[in-house]
Amino acid sequence: MTKINRRTLLKWGGLLTVSAMAPAVWSKSGAKQYEYTGAASISSHFLHGVASGDPTVNSAIIWTRVTTEEAAPLVYWEVALDDSFEQVVSTGYTQTDESKDFTVKLDVTELNFGRDYVYRFKYRDQSSPVGRLKLVPQSNTDIPFLKFIVTSCSHFEHGEFVGYRDMVEREQNIDAVIHLGDYSYASSNSGDYRKFSHSDFKFDRESFRARYSEIRKDAFLQQAHQMHTWMVIWDDGDLRNGVWREGPAIDGADFNEAMDIAMETFFLWMPIRYIAPKRVWRSAPYGDLADIFFMDMCFYDRDEPINNMPDNLSKRQPVFEQYDFPGRSIIGQEQASWFEQALRTSTARWRIVCSGAPVFEWWDNYSPSAWRAYPQSHKWLLELFSELDNNIVVLSGGLHKAMAAGLALDPFASDYNAGRDNVAVEITAPSLTRGDGGALWYEIADNRSTEKALKKNPHMKFRKGNRAGYLITKFEADQFVGRWRLYEDVRKVNGPKADTYGDIVSEYGKSKIKFVD
Repeated sequence: MTKINRRTLLKWGGLLTVSAMAPAVWSKSGAKQYEYTGAASISSHFLHGVASGDPTVNSAIIWTRVTTEEAAPLVYWEVALDDSFEQVVSTGYTQTDESKDFTVKLDVTELNFGRDYVYRFKYRDQSSPVGRLKLVPQSNTDIPFLKFIVTSCSHFEHGEFVGYRDMVEREQNIDAVIHLGDYSYASSNSGDYRKFSHSDFKFDRESFRARYSEIRKDAFLQQAHQMHTWMVIWDDGDLRNGVWREGPAIDGADFNEAMDIAMETFFLWMPIRYIAPKRVWRSAPYGDLADIFFMDMCFYDRDEPINNMPDNLSKRQPVFEQYDFPGRSIIGQEQASWFEQALRTSTARWRIVCSGAPVFEWWDNYSPSAWRAYPQSHKWLLELFSELDNNIVVLSGGLHKAMAAGLALDPFASDYNAGRDNVAVEITAPSLTRGDGGALWYEIADNRSTEKALKKNPHMKFRKGNRAGYLITKFEADQFVGRWRLYEDVRKVNGPKADTYGDIVSEYGKSKIKFVD
């Protein structure tokens, strides 16, 4: 189990989010008035936009960053019911400084589900863009559906963030954007499309902060944060590629110190509610219709991955038996205990599990970060699913592919039957930017790979491996529906419009999926 000492608590205590209580709705005449009588600014103070995240039935995080030469700027914020800010419900001042990288993060409380809120910040003579936030429904609320955009692996250097643009321009009635990790990448320049201006990544505070600063200046990403409320977890790209509890070692840097800096920066720049040091695993109840469980498979108490495994499934098992020592875990005992209790006690119609790595396995593929690479954890998870109602949907990332499959204890058994053996269903979010550029031969090769995969994997119902994009999920009382927006080429801002693939449909209580073209 990860040990937290007093020094760590004091260090991480600086990330605690300021809580801001909202009074009853008041008119603008009754609210605190923002006044600034100083000189006009000569440059923009809100270069990184705004964001909201981690909503509850009565609260949400709001975020911005102030660009200024002032050492400890005092920033004004306000939340309202209308775009003109005539009906302000909460307002106040908060201070930031270099220790927070001049980010501003507030937990606005005592809001009310069922109302749409807007928010903004003010500093000196400037106002930030106006952001929108949406709360989660409370219990006993009649809601027809929940709709989430799911994305992952948004590598800045590999393409334009056109997916973020279309999340705003094409998608309607979205409850939240769920990002499953690799929002940023802790590595030196590796892309073939655009480069970071801060190219020499050293795993120090300057490098991590510079990465987030450059990414958050992207106009399409700013629009997606501004218009949607987000829920995020990290994956290894956000911290260190291939990371686990104690490694791998980093040339020229202390591993533990580098990971503390990586996580500190993540919490400063992401609209995520701080729970405890090093912890992003948490749950989000969405009324009676769904409970969402966010998991950390890449760092918190994760044991060392087994690399260089054979792709062939039948040849892989002897290696597992040789190196998979008792107790080896992808998530550790503390997180596993929390997850099992939370999942068992959930009474929601749907249980949604958000994983930065895939749960299902298929022939001719191996990932050291996947659940199947930790056989004991994998078996424990599927057996847990098998003891519960057939209402579990896993949303996973990290594959850079759009895929959908049933989850069973042994989907390769000769008598496998989806209707009888599936214990849950899984659908993956592709990479937002890691596509192949639209070359015809890539498309042909991927179609052949898909045909082969579907034949060898009876539990798999959809695969598209050569296109970047994002996933849209819709949960209704009687069914779950997933579809993808996939791009021919994300390296062109004005490239071909995303094609829609799907629907993947799973009826409530059956854990069986079908592809409806």
